[in-house]
Amino acid sequence: MIRFAESRWLILAIRSPEHLCAFNYYVFHRDTRGPLRPLWQDWTHRTSYCAVGDQLFVLTSEQAPNMRVLRLKLSASTECTSDVLIPEGPNPITSMHLAGMVLLLRTAITPWTSQLSAFSLEGKELDLKGLPTDGTIEAIQVESGGAHAYVEESGIGRRPTIHSLDTRTGQAKVHFQPYSRLKLPVVETITTWYESQDGTRVPIRITRGKDLPSGVPLPTMLTAYGGFGVVDTMRYTNRSALWLSLGGVYVHAGVRGGGELGADWHRAGRLQQKPNTFADFIAAAEWLVEQGYTTPDKLAIAGGSNAGLVVAVAMTMRPELFGAVICSGPLLDMLRYHLFAGGEIGLPEFGSPENPEEAAVLRSYSPYHNICEGVDYPPVLFVSGDSDTRCDPMHVRKMVARMQDANPGGRPVLLDYRPNKGHSGLMPLADRIDSLTNQFDFLVGSLGLRIDENGKFDSYRRETVTPS
Repeated sequence: MIRFAESRWLILAIRSPEHLCAFNYYVFHRDTRGPLRPLWQDWTHRTSYCAVGDQLFVLTSEQAPNMRVLRLKLSASTECTSDVLIPEGPNPITSMHLAGMVLLLRTAITPWTSQLSAFSLEGKELDLKGLPTDGTIEAIQVESGGAHAYVEESGIGRRPTIHSLDTRTGQAKVHFQPYSRLKLPVVETITTWYESQDGTRVPIRITRGKDLPSGVPLPTMLTAYGGFGVVDTMRYTNRSALWLSLGGVYVHAGVRGGGELGADWHRAGRLQQKPNTFADFIAAAEWLVEQGYTTPDKLAIAGGSNAGLVVAVAMTMRPELFGAVICSGPLLDMLRYHLFAGGEIGLPEFGSPENPEEAAVLRSYSPYHNICEGVDYPPVLFVSGDSDTRCDPMHVRKMVARMQDANPGGRPVLLDYRPNKGHSGLMPLADRIDSLTNQFDFLVGSLGLRIDENGKFDSYRRETVTPS
């Protein structure tokens, strides 16, 4: 149930008994105490809303893969009427917020950045000033009933900064900048394209310190999300910041299944087309080696949630291509994922194991089912915990046992497992520091690196010592 402080209406969303991913929506007038009135039945579209008085503003994917805003005029006595307030555009809208009499829309500017735009309640676009346009809008918090919004923004080489936005003037100013003793290098990001195995051109961004040598293979971390139409924009993370500060190259591939190139890009990497996601990711790794950015023994792949599935599939398909793998909060048993907590959310994305045609596709890439006896897989660190209610921790527990049993003399298969580890990664600060430290200790050892006196990566040759 959604209650709006600025409105007399309540919105009630009830999951449909006929379809796990569909909802029935009703409105209820708080003053008249009249009956629940249906808005939409078996509504499978992504939807969020806000209200002012008797106007309901709905951000929805209905007839608009990139989302549009509808305006509903609610009435306690007659039928509700609606019109399109803000039509679908070329870039996907990812969230909507109400600040005073202004609608704030966060839009993913494909393929890598996100921006904030403002509209009047009549649909007229307003000017905003003072917000960076080369990074990611992380979060938006609006004062209850007020005209001020706090906007958190970051970039691949820029720490999250909170801006205070006055929607009456459209002017934003810095409200808070965090302090950190970690000195971030001056970085450059190159956006280019590579060809996947079927000839599809895929966007890729390579971020590295400007002072790093060119033409020399360097320690490289490759990641990709590749699912649910998510646009993985240029944003700050502790892992990428630390990796870049140590002199590593950080790479993101905009593989099919994500939203980097719009709704069609998402459809090209879901259900029966899901193998395209993994083919694109493997092709990115091959391209990085071919272009001389790195070598397989210096190439780490890392990802969580859907990205955890991506790196695990790549590891099982091409184990010789990677020097280390970090796999966090993933789905790994794709023939049983829907039977565990939160698994049904993935049915529209991956398909149902109970459908024979979809099960055959799932079986073809399911990491758990594609582990082979005696294969020398790269060192891998799995991360999960009891509090993950989206991707059940049974996946990593089974996978670790399966890999250790399949090749007991192989390279390390490790599990960082914590009772308070959830899907979002939120943990007490001490645990977060400890977890990140474990990951970098694992990466340094697995890739044959050390940290020199200048705090930078330095490769070393691992000697084989013959016992006397």
